[in-house]
Amino acid sequence: MICTKCGHNNVDEALFCEECGNRLGAGASPQPGPAQQPYAAPQQQYAQQPYAQQPSMGQPYMAQPEKKGVGFAVTSMVCGILSLVLSCCIPYVPFVLALVGVVLGGVSLHGHRGGKGMAIAGLVTSIISLVPAVFVIIAGASIMASLGM
Repeated sequence: MICTKCGHNNVDEALFCEECGNRLGAGASPQPGPAQQPYAAPQQQYAQQPYAQQPSMGQPYMAQPEKKGVGFAVTSMVCGILSLVLSCCIPYVPFVLALVGVVLGGVSLHGHRGGKGMAIAGLVTSIISLVPAVFVIIAGASIMASLGM
């Protein structure tokens, strides 16, 4: 069945035109509309420039900055977690680990290295674990003093 609006050849059982959507069949009335022109691709030609003179699509090429290491941040976080876990069991090791964690976390944050979140986590866990470690050291010293050692 041929569409009265666009002239597209549709299958005989179709109720609507596959091309323009116009109703087909006995009750179809052609709807007035602008004459449709077939689509033609634009025929613009762009001047081809030599490879070295191609326009850039943004900023000029710059050397990529070196990735900054996250070693201090990771070590700070590991020391902080270990000092937090060991602060209730071993008297002096968590204190040393916490100090190392605070120093490395501070160096990592101050030096604008990568792994900012890990450095902050290392600082927080190290500072939290310093409190029980100091209490254990004070308690150990007072017990030793009371025993006369």
